Amino acid sequence: MDGESDTARYSEKDNEIMKQMRQEAATLSILDVRVVVMSATLDVEVFQPFFPVKIPGKQFPVQEVYTESVQEDYIDAALKTTMQIHKYTDDGDALIFLPGQDETEDLASLLKTHLEELEPDDFPSIRGSSKDIVQNIKGIGTSIHSGSTMIVNGVLICVLYVALPPDAQMVAFCPKPNSCSRKIILLTNIAETSVTLDGIKYVVDCGKHKSRECSSSTGMESLKLSNTSKAQAAHRIGRAGRVSKGVCLHLYPEIAFDVLEETAIPEILQVNLSHVVLQLKAMGIHDPRCFSFLTPPDPNNIVKSFELLSVLGAVDKSLELTPYGKEMSKLPLDPVFAHLLLQSEKFSCVSEMLTVVGMSSAENIFFHPGRSGEDTGGLASVGAAAHRRFASHEGDLPSLVNVYNVWKKEAIYYPPGKSKKSEKKKLGSAKMLHDDSCKQNFISGRALA
Repeated sequence: MDGESDTARYSEKDNEIMKQMRQEAATLSILDVRVVVMSATLDVEVFQPFFPVKIPGKQFPVQEVYTESVQEDYIDAALKTTMQIHKYTDDGDALIFLPGQDETEDLASLLKTHLEELEPDDFPSIRGSSKDIVQNIKGIGTSIHSGSTMIVNGVLICVLYVALPPDAQMVAFCPKPNSCSRKIILLTNIAETSVTLDGIKYVVDCGKHKSRECSSSTGMESLKLSNTSKAQAAHRIGRAGRVSKGVCLHLYPEIAFDVLEETAIPEILQVNLSHVVLQLKAMGIHDPRCFSFLTPPDPNNIVKSFELLSVLGAVDKSLELTPYGKEMSKLPLDPVFAHLLLQSEKFSCVSEMLTVVGMSSAENIFFHPGRSGEDTGGLASVGAAAHRRFASHEGDLPSLVNVYNVWKKEAIYYPPGKSKKSEKKKLGSAKMLHDDSCKQNFISGRALA
């Protein structure tokens, strides 16, 4: 579950090249190759000319409900809808789709406040629950230290997003305690397609998501808030019908659904293509603009990629691959990272550059619990204080090196399958276990390991 795109083993831009290579291999009488395409958001009609695709599936009926008018504040609309679900329905867990981490934690804080104001006798769904306002979640696999996860008036509130540590993510998958009448999961598009959460009967779809966008004028990538596509909306609807009949509440009018794009914009149209262009040149393709892409990218994006490769010395003035460019193409890295590694030997900093590239290639190194928390003395401030020990006035890259060096010095890592505590006891090491060290420093253990 990494990224906010969680369903494909390979990125879409690499799949573009794989499809074209398969066509060329067929003309060369190469032995049959079995290709497994793993994606739950596949546009079957586009892929049919390349692969004979057949996708079986089954789900329970889902009732869809739309708003009468456009909701300007989707956080407030999600809050009101969630409270109505809790007030007027008897059972069933709820899944609330939001664009990003900040929005999930904002809504978790708002739900906590509103649920604290409820009396157990007010609503049938919470009648008979424990009278403790806020309880620890001990007994379902972790503790309250996950940040925005809590039990309030018999309701288990969970957050689920890519940057969340794995043990905190698992709270959403564990059965709720006996004292809980309902589980409400606030999440990003991590669960649109890649995971199944049992017990979900209600889905709230805000109709928004964050996607990467590459500016053709600057070549810079950024996250952009945009509307979901009809295909994404369909997958969100399907979350309510995986294990039983369900209800999906869209926070936008039905007429707004009708004007949504059929499918999400392909990734190859949204990202920097310098790595793709470098690989195509290494394959002997003279002009990547003439390459038979499944979805042709913006020619300006390809031109910007050539400009970057020229600055790095990977191509010459005639846009031919240089010997240095051939060395760069052998490294499965972004051209900038490949350039850093190849140049590091000249400056006697190979080890440092390996660390920088490795840390920069991993996503979400730092874990920020309750980033928008209301309590400045709470978990958010503890995490910020832990991160300050790694900060460097020289910039982000030295800070990442500090994170790795501290982890290497203070932590000990054992591969999965070994008894960590027994192995540590045998060695008598004064170092902390990997998981404990990462929790203490609010660092993503998965990113480091």
